[in-house]
Amino acid sequence: MSVMTHPAAFDIRQQIQFDSSGRAPCPACTQDGKAKQKNLSVDLDTGAYRCWRGCPSEQIRDTIGQPKPQSGNGFSDRATKKPTTVSKQSVAKAIAHLQTSPEALDWLQSRGFTPEMIAHYRIGLANWRDSHPSIALHIPANQDGKFYRKLRVTPWVEHDLPKWSQYGVPTTIFQTYSPENSTATWFCEGEWDAMRLGWLAQQQNAKVTVCCSTTGCGAVPSIEQLNQLPGDVFIFFDRNDTPTKNGVIPGDEGAQKFAQALGDRARIAQVPMPDDCMINGWDVSDALDAGFTWTDFEQSVQEAVTVPQPLSLKETLTDLLDNHASPFEQSAELMDLAKQRGQPYRDLDYLAKTLTAEQAQQSDQLESTERLQELLRTREPNLNLHEFLEPWFADILIQTAKAMPTAPEFLFTTLLPAAASCIGSAAQVIIKPSAKYKQPMVFWSAIVANSGSMKTPAQRIILDPLVELEKAAYESHRIEMEHYEQRKAMGENAVKPIRKRYLTKDATLETLQRLHSDNPRGVLYYRDEMAGAIKGRDQYRKGRGADEEAELDQWTGAAIIVDRADKATCLPKSAISRTGSIQWEVLGDLMGDHRDSNGAWSRWLFCAADAPVRYLSLPQEETDTGISEALVWLYGELEKLPQQDYGLDDAAKRMFEYWQRQMVDEQQTQQTFGLQLVYPKIEAYTARLALWLHIVNAVLRREQPAAQISGLTMGRAIQLAAYYLWQHRLIHTHNSPDAGLAGIALKIQKYVERIGEASASKLKSGVRALRNMAADRIRQLMRTLAEAGYGTIKGDGKEMLYTTAPPKLETVDTIDDRLTIVSKVKPPIPQAVQPPIDTIDAINPPPAEPPESFTEGQIIQVWHHGKWLIATYRHTLRQSVLSHMTHKLDDGHQVMFQHEPDRPKPVATSDIRLAITQT
Repeated sequence: MSVMTHPAAFDIRQQIQFDSSGRAPCPACTQDGKAKQKNLSVDLDTGAYRCWRGCPSEQIRDTIGQPKPQSGNGFSDRATKKPTTVSKQSVAKAIAHLQTSPEALDWLQSRGFTPEMIAHYRIGLANWRDSHPSIALHIPANQDGKFYRKLRVTPWVEHDLPKWSQYGVPTTIFQTYSPENSTATWFCEGEWDAMRLGWLAQQQNAKVTVCCSTTGCGAVPSIEQLNQLPGDVFIFFDRNDTPTKNGVIPGDEGAQKFAQALGDRARIAQVPMPDDCMINGWDVSDALDAGFTWTDFEQSVQEAVTVPQPLSLKETLTDLLDNHASPFEQSAELMDLAKQRGQPYRDLDYLAKTLTAEQAQQSDQLESTERLQELLRTREPNLNLHEFLEPWFADILIQTAKAMPTAPEFLFTTLLPAAASCIGSAAQVIIKPSAKYKQPMVFWSAIVANSGSMKTPAQRIILDPLVELEKAAYESHRIEMEHYEQRKAMGENAVKPIRKRYLTKDATLETLQRLHSDNPRGVLYYRDEMAGAIKGRDQYRKGRGADEEAELDQWTGAAIIVDRADKATCLPKSAISRTGSIQWEVLGDLMGDHRDSNGAWSRWLFCAADAPVRYLSLPQEETDTGISEALVWLYGELEKLPQQDYGLDDAAKRMFEYWQRQMVDEQQTQQTFGLQLVYPKIEAYTARLALWLHIVNAVLRREQPAAQISGLTMGRAIQLAAYYLWQHRLIHTHNSPDAGLAGIALKIQKYVERIGEASASKLKSGVRALRNMAADRIRQLMRTLAEAGYGTIKGDGKEMLYTTAPPKLETVDTIDDRLTIVSKVKPPIPQAVQPPIDTIDAINPPPAEPPESFTEGQIIQVWHHGKWLIATYRHTLRQSVLSHMTHKLDDGHQVMFQHEPDRPKPVATSDIRLAITQT
C-alpha cells in the first residue's frame, strides 16, 4: 500500500484577514451575532490564535471548514454530532470479512486476541474511505440490534493515515464484561485494554464490570452514563505517557478528569508495571503481555487512591476573593486563573464581580435576619400601665384608649411631658451629689405612626385639659390687665400682671424663652406635626441661626441667659418639655442617614406602639371615663408642689448603678452610630422617669412625695427606659439606610401585620422602599421572614402570599364626634391613701409578708403579667438582677414557671406567696 503524504499545516493567517494589530472578528462568534466585535487575536509571527470570548479552537476551525485532524495529520474523522449505527447483518458481514484477511488476524493475534475473543467481541473487518481495510470494533448502542462501528485503520502497515476513525461514534461507555452481580467497575483507557481485561475477568468469574470510553482519556461520558456504573470505579489509565509540550501527561490528566466527573466513587489504580519499565504509555495490554495476573490487578485495586475533588469555579473564585483583599492582587490572581483554565479573563472578572455582589447580598440578608430576629426577640411591644401608675388612674387611661380606640402607650407617652411641664423646675433628682450628677424634670416625647392611627386624638386627650387651663389663665389675665390699665390710668403704681402659661403650640425660640422667663416653673411646647417645628428652626435667620443648639441645651435643663435690646432673660435652670407626633416616612426623611451627629434625635422618647384597628362600636349608652377631670386635677396638684430635690435610697442606687453599667456595655457593642448616642440619653431618662413616677404616683395617692426614690420605683423606671430604648432600635431598623434588608424586612412585617396578607406586587405598591425592588427579591424577603418564624407563605411564584397573625381588634366602648372626651362626671380621685385590693384577681397582687426562707424545689405562686402562676423555687439572688428583656427585676428570688421550664425569671419578694410545700 502506498504511503500518503502529510498535508500542509493549518495556518489561520491564511484563512482570516487580520488587521495590523492581529485582531479580527471570530468566525464562531459571528454565528452568535457578534460580527462587529474583533474577539479573535493572532500572533502575527507564530500564527498562534485565541478568541477572547472563549470559543475553542476546534469550533473556530470547524466554522471556517478546516477541522483539526484526529492524530496530527491532515485527516479529520472525529465523532459527528449525529450518531451513526450499523445493523447485526452488517456486523456479521464484517466478522466474516475478517476471516479472509490473514494480515488482520495476525495483527489481532499479536495483540493477544484469540479466535474465541475475536468472536466474543464481534471484531470484524471493514473498509475506511472505501479503500483502506480496517479492524472494526462493534460497540452495542442503546438500540436493539444496533452497533456503533469504530475503525482501527490498517494497523499492520506504516502510513500517514489517522490511527482511528470513529465516524458516527458518540462519547459513550463500552462495557466488555458486566455480570449481574457486579459490585465495582474497572475502567480502562482504550478498547483493546478493556476487551483483554474483560476477558480475563470473565475467566475469573469476577464480580466487577470492565469497560472503557469510546474516546479514550480525551473526553468523559455523560453523568447519566457514569451513574449507571456499579459501585466504586477504579481507573486504569496508561502510565509513562509522554508529556505534552505543556508538561501535561495525558493518562494522568485523563484519570484526574474522569475522577472529578465521578466524584466520591472514583479511585485511581495503577496498571501493574515492572520497576525498570522503559515503555511510554504502558497500558493494561502491556501488563498482561508482561505476565501480570488477575491477582496483580486486584492488588492495584486495593492500593487505589481517592482523588481529592477540585474546587468548583465558584469555590475557586470565592477562595480567591477571600484571600486577596487588594484589587491588584485579585486582578493578578484572576489573570493566572484565566490562563490555567483557558478561559477569557473578562469572563472570570465578570463572574468574580457577580459573586462579590451575591456574597454581599447574602451577607446583608444574613445580617438583616439576625438583626431582625434580635430586634423582635427583645421586643417590648406593650406597656401594662398598671405596673407604673396607680390603679384607678391606669384604669382611666386604658379605658379611654379602648374607647377611641388607640394605643394606651400613646396616651402615656404624651402624659410624660405634659405632667413634667407642670412640675418643671420645682423638682430634680440627685444621682451622685459629689459628681453633681442630677437630672431635671424635662421630657421630649413623640408619637410615631402612619396617618389614621389616632396619634393626634390620643395627644389631644392628654393635652386638652392643659388647653382648658390655658384658656382659664388667659381669661384671668385679661381681667387682671383691665384692672391694671384702670389703675395705671388713675396714676396708681401698679405691677403689670404676668399671664400664666401651660402650653404653646407655635413659638419661635425667642418667644419660647420669653414665655419661660415669665413662667419659670416650666412650659410645654406642643406641635401636632413636629416636622413643622424642626423645619421651622432659624426661619427668621435664613438658616444661619443656632436654634437647634439652643434647643439641645434646653433638654439638659441648663440655664437660659439671653440679652436683647428689649428684654433680658436669666433663668438659673430651665424646664421646657416638648411633645408632638410624626409619620414614619417623614421621620425617616428628617433623620437622613440616622447618624445623629449632634444627638438631637437621641433626646426624644419615641413611641411607635401598635395601634388597634379603628373600628367603631356605638352602643346606646356610653359611659364617660372621666379622664378630663382627672387630668385637670392632676395638673393642678402637680403645679402646687413645692421646690425640692430628690435622692435615691440604697436599693434604687444599686439598681440604677447596675442598669447604668449595662447601658455603657451595650453602647460599646452597638455598631450603629446613631444608636450609640441613645444609650446615654436613656440612662438620663431612667433617672427622670424614676422622678416622674415617684412624684406623680404620690400625688395620685394624695401624698406628699418622699425625699427619696425607692428601689421599686427605680425598677419600674428601668422597665420604661427599656421600652423606649427598644422604640429607638425599632425606628433605626425601620428607617435607617444602614439597616439594609433588616429595615426593609421590618417594613414588610409591619405592613402585613396591618393588612393581614400581601403579595410581592401588593408590597411594591404599599411600601415605598420596595417600589424599585424586583418582585423575586421581595419574595425572597418574604421567605426569610417566614423561615424566621414571623409569618407563613402561601402559594408560589406570582401567587405567593405572605401572611402574619391577624391584628387583634379592640372593642370601642365610647367615643364622641370630636374624638376628644370632655367628661361631665366627677372622676374617681382618691380622697386618701387606699389599701391594695385583696383579691387574687386584682389588678395589683395582694399584700404578702416577705417570706423568711424557701428551699429549692418548693412549689410557690408568683404574680406575673396580671395573674398568679405556679412556679418552682430556684434560689435567692445574691445581687440585683435586672434586664430590659424581662419585666420583673429585683434582688429577691429566682423561680422557674411551670409553663416556661427553660426560662428562669427573677421576681420580687412581694410577688411571692407559698402555695404548696413539696413533700
